[in-house]
Amino acid sequence: MLRQLRKKCDNIGLSNVETVAGRLEHLPLESATFDAALCRSALCYAGELDKAVAEMSRVLVQGGRFSVFEPLTGEMTWNAGEGENVRELIETDRVVRERRESSSIDRAKLRGAFERAGFGSRESLVLHCAVGVL
Repeated sequence: MLRQLRKKCDNIGLSNVETVAGRLEHLPLESATFDAALCRSALCYAGELDKAVAEMSRVLVQGGRFSVFEPLTGEMTWNAGEGENVRELIETDRVVRERRESSSIDRAKLRGAFERAGFGSRESLVLHCAVGVL
């Protein structure tokens, strides 16, 4: 994923993006150094969800913003519109379901982890959204 991100950044001329390899539970980053954090489809792979979310909180500055997108098995909706590649949507759904089968993460566990990390007092956090392609 880091190689793909680097390639995309290079292709569109973004030179201010640094990629760093690490574990969600022990981010190799300084505390309170980021204005924003983005976590996309990764928390289900964390061995220790509470530690991973606490790390996100640790690296954010006071008042920092965050965005989390975590598709949850059984909570996704795919709608194909005219001209849409239905086979691609079906394959995406299959891959997500297979990779998430071993994860016991659900909406309540995610919300609990964010509340325990102190995110409960911040702006509302959307932990799930239905994906529709029209």
